[in-house]
Amino acid sequence: MRTPGSNVGEPEPHHLALAPVIQSRYLRLGHPNLSICRTSPPKMRAALFVYMRSGLLAAAAALSCLIAVPSIGVAADADAAQMLARQNNCFRCHSVEKAKDGPAWKDVAKKYSSKPKEEAEKRLITHLTTGEMAKFPDGHEEEHKIIKSPGDAQTLNLIDWILSLPHD
Repeated sequence: MRTPGSNVGEPEPHHLALAPVIQSRYLRLGHPNLSICRTSPPKMRAALFVYMRSGLLAAAAALSCLIAVPSIGVAADADAAQMLARQNNCFRCHSVEKAKDGPAWKDVAKKYSSKPKEEAEKRLITHLTTGEMAKFPDGHEEEHKIIKSPGDAQTLNLIDWILSLPHD
């Protein structure tokens, strides 16, 4: 912020704080790069150029990453998946490494590793959201608990995390 008596033509130290001032006082309508008033002080034009260039470079870099590597999917958020599993008490019957009343999740990942990812996801979403019958080691069957999640994305994240677990 400017202090009383400071030079009005000098830009503030941080170019991000200066950008709204420059845009409101020194830009005309139209494309910002082309509409800087010629009467604006050179330091303000330079600050605006740096501000805009940094934003454009960041956007270009992000876009180039998406274009250069289109086959990479979004990785599962392991922390969020485990938190959802804890909230739904999944660890009562399952664990990552060892079978309990339900199969170990690494065994689930192994079971579906030979199938297309979309097919595995669809099957597991149905299993977790419909309450279909689950078989237990002692031979009895019960309805699988329906997972409670804030949205489908969180359920899919849990499934993606399970499918991404390393297996033998």
